[in-house]
Amino acid sequence: MKPNAIQFHTRPMIGAAAGALLGVLCGTFFSMPWVSIVLGILGLVSGALLVHDRLGWGLLLLLFGILCIRTALVPKDMVQQGVYSIEGTVAEEPRKGSRNTTLTLRSVILDGQPLAARLSIVVPNGSFRYGDTIRLRAETYPAGQLQQNAYRGIFTEAKAVGEAQVLSHRDDLYGKLLQLRRSFSVALDRLYADQADNAKGMLLGDRSGFRYEESKRYADSGILHIFAVSGMHMTVLLSLFGSLIRTRNRALNLVLIALIAGCYCALTAFTPSVLRAAFFLLALQLPLIYDRQPDPPSAFCFSLAAVLLLNPYSLYSASFLLSFGAMAGILLLTKPLTNLLRLPDTRLCRTLIGSVSAVLGTLPLQAHLFGSFAWMAIPMSLLLMPALTVLMPLAFVSMLLSPFMPHVAKLLAAPPYGAFVYIDRITEWIAASPIALKQPHLLAVIAYETGLVFCSQLYLPNRNRVPRIGFGCMLTSLLLWIVL
Repeated sequence: MKPNAIQFHTRPMIGAAAGALLGVLCGTFFSMPWVSIVLGILGLVSGALLVHDRLGWGLLLLLFGILCIRTALVPKDMVQQGVYSIEGTVAEEPRKGSRNTTLTLRSVILDGQPLAARLSIVVPNGSFRYGDTIRLRAETYPAGQLQQNAYRGIFTEAKAVGEAQVLSHRDDLYGKLLQLRRSFSVALDRLYADQADNAKGMLLGDRSGFRYEESKRYADSGILHIFAVSGMHMTVLLSLFGSLIRTRNRALNLVLIALIAGCYCALTAFTPSVLRAAFFLLALQLPLIYDRQPDPPSAFCFSLAAVLLLNPYSLYSASFLLSFGAMAGILLLTKPLTNLLRLPDTRLCRTLIGSVSAVLGTLPLQAHLFGSFAWMAIPMSLLLMPALTVLMPLAFVSMLLSPFMPHVAKLLAAPPYGAFVYIDRITEWIAASPIALKQPHLLAVIAYETGLVFCSQLYLPNRNRVPRIGFGCMLTSLLLWIVL
């Protein structure tokens, strides 16, 4: 083992991440909330007793207890099927279809009774905005894809019986940021024309303009993750602003970075992937204040626990799973693959190997979530990610300059526009490829991801040792993939 090499299981934050995951799973597994609350209290007491002597185990039990209680206390009001008089406030940007608009309502009153959870309702197309308080009659029914909808606080869906009446409108800070997002959307419509939907998805995380066929094509091609606003986008944005606001005071730098990251999270609707990127980058910056070396695996675990603390049901969203899966692949596989291929430690090589590692980290997960996985996504990521790394800053700058210098913005938007066209052509070709993996069982996915951990240098800093546990998990994953 190399001197000062740290194995993954000796990091205290590993315990925090494991405790958070177990707490959410426990909190959603038990149908009676009081069971999770009792287990959570026991975890909190045990963690408090251990935290001084065994920090890793103490954090595991503390986070387990907090997330057990947090998950059990999430409002889960489910309304019986029927027709009700509904009043509520639009809590997210309306999602418009060809004929109908889907609204997410908060502060819902159902036949005079308050509803703690949110409500998703389909209404005829109209002029609806975030912050509108509306009243209508609608037919309710249980939410489909319950766990995926639960991270948005939705346990009941409804369909309008008649017209919706807008009673009032009230803007808050988040509403102002959404207005800014709409302004950027209009700018992207002007700059990218027929590729505006791709630009909005990649820069703002807004995939509302994607048709079902487009989303399925990107999912089948195995590159849907490039439209999940995450680390690459956050790094580019912070680099652009960081060069303008950087000071010698590291604490002030951290505060400014946190403000920019927070605004961008709001601009992209606080998706789990962008929250992961924000917490990860902040966790890397924090040790610099104390002249310590950042530790990416610990930052990864911190961001996982932080996202789940904010919203436990994020664990069941595709955005969370793909974002953390891709980041885990980068952390676990980049260095071993670089050493195996004996590549020089250059920025280009790190980008290439990192993009392949991200795809390998999410390979069975994408196949499980979307039904299949195209092998061609692996070599195609080698062509896509380096181009996007170079062109993404131009896309951001063109968007920001559009209101002030439209001609310069149009000129800067030309290379990213070509990249979006290129992505469309590539995905059409990959989607038409008959070579694809079948959908694996969830157990195969878990065994695969576990194998990655035990094969990585985070577990075996000394590469002369054979990762028997890792190879065993990978073989188990393959067998489960074939048999189940």
